[in-house]
Order: sequence, then C-alpha cells, then structure tokens
Amino acid sequence: MKTTRITILAFITFLLSISGLVALSVEAQQNDKPDLIQTFRVGNQPSALTFDGQNVWVVCIFPDQVVKLRASDGVNLGSFDVGGGGYGAAFDGINLWFANYYNSTVTKVRPSDAEVLGTFPIVGGSYNVIFDGTSIWVGVGDTLSKLRPSDGANLGTFYTGGDAYKFTSDGANIWVANEQEDMVTKMRASDGTILGQFEVGDFPYAVTYDGSSIWVANSYDSTVTELRASDGLPLGTFRVKTNPTDLTFDGKYIWVASQGEGKVMRFPLGDGGEAKTYAVRGGVDRILFDGHAIWVTSFGNDTVTKISR
Repeated sequence: MKTTRITILAFITFLLSISGLVALSVEAQQNDKPDLIQTFRVGNQPSALTFDGQNVWVVCIFPDQVVKLRASDGVNLGSFDVGGGGYGAAFDGINLWFANYYNSTVTKVRPSDAEVLGTFPIVGGSYNVIFDGTSIWVGVGDTLSKLRPSDGANLGTFYTGGDAYKFTSDGANIWVANEQEDMVTKMRASDGTILGQFEVGDFPYAVTYDGSSIWVANSYDSTVTELRASDGLPLGTFRVKTNPTDLTFDGKYIWVASQGEGKVMRFPLGDGGEAKTYAVRGGVDRILFDGHAIWVTSFGNDTVTKISR
C-alpha cells in the first residue's frame, strides 16, 4: 500500500510539473499545514495571562492563585499565592504585576520564584494592569493609576473619560475602552491628559495596538473597529464571531477571542490573506501572543489552549 501511494503521488507531481504548478502546489501544502493545538489544565476559572520571556503566567480567580506554565511545552511549574481575586497581569521586563480586584491593590512579583516584592493600594480599585514601556498602569471604572515600576510609587491617578476595564498603550498614549459610553479614550501617558474620545461599536470591551492602529473589540454588536493611532480616525469595522472579549496582535494577524461562540478568529491586516477560525474547548476569555504561539484561557473548563504552527 505504501509503495502504491508513493507511485500515485509521483504521478500527480509529474502531471503538475507539466503544467508548471509544482511550486504552487508545494506552497499550498506548506500554508495548509494544520496548526498544533494543545490544551493544558490549570487552576479554577483562569482569566488573565502574561508572558515573562520564558513562561506564561495564568491568573486563576479561585482560589486566588497564578499558575506558571513553561511556554515551550506547557509544563506546569507551580501555583502561587500572589494577591487576591486577580483579573489582570503584566510583565515589565523584570517583574510581574497582578491586579487584585477584590482588595483594590496591585502586586509586584519576581518571576524566578514568585516571591511577592510589594503590594500597593490602587485608588478606585484594580481590574486590569499593563506596562507601557516606562510605567505600570492599573485601574478600573473611570480612573487609572500610574505607578513607577522600581518601587510602586503612585505617579498620578487620572480620569479615563468613562467606565473602563481594558486599556492598552501605543508607547506614548494609553487607550481606554469606555464600555458604557461606546467610545475609546486616548490619554497622554506623560501626564494623563485626555487627547480625544472616539466613537466605536456597541460596548467596547478590549483594545490592542498593532504598531499603527488601535483595534477595539465591540462585545455587544460582534464587531472589531480599527482606529488610526495618530488621530483616532476610523479605518474600518469588521464582523467577527459572537461576543468578542479580547484581542492580540502577532506581528501579522489580529486575533480575536469570541466568548459567545467559544472560538478564536485570526484575520490578517489589509489584504494579507483569509481569516481563520479555531474552536476552543471550554470557551474563551483572554488571549495572549508570546512571540511564537497564541494562548487562550478557557474560564469554563479550567484550561489554557496553545495554538502554534
């Protein structure tokens, strides 16, 4: 049987070569290689993720722990108590930061051994946390606090223009998804000044930056809006799967986690190719790109899924 298959394949290749299509066929085969999808069990109700350069850290809401997974193979390296009721996580290049929603603090953690280096109170509460390359930003509702990474000192607390749980940085500005107002606020990172507010879709829930554009997941109307980062000009609105809750950018594609259908959608920028959809067992919540693979938390079945070529 094996010899027969080889003979048939050789004959097909010969026919393709006659028509000058061998190169195209090989390229198509390479592009159609199945993605490697792996699922790893973690703690209860995993939510936020971050990557420290070697490991993926997963925030598990109950029992208030974070799980450390080796990014290369998903091996569980331990579970650690670092705060309370976390929903947000970030890495500043040296240390990890976890937003503790239930006690309105943010915790600074050393990644090598998960030792807590400090816990800092946050005015107004803490749901999400990001690092903008210089400062830590953490907050919830209509305020964000700016912290100095070295010692957690509060450098200012700023009004965001409306209710907000998710935010991102373009390097110079902070972009905040104002859920109830159906807008995105652009804040200057140096002093918190609001530079503009821009209308997007219904209930903007998450934002990410691709190097030139801001992408906004509009949860209630199942769309994603692209804004030009320089001035907030709308560049397009795209239909995605039901109830998008998070986004990430891998250098080529925008990835959208759609909680309503338990799927992840990958679509290219511009006309760079076709969109692709992945079903994730247990549903989806947050999504992360680690430089090589996509990681997705499944709140419903206590797992994390890794998607890689």
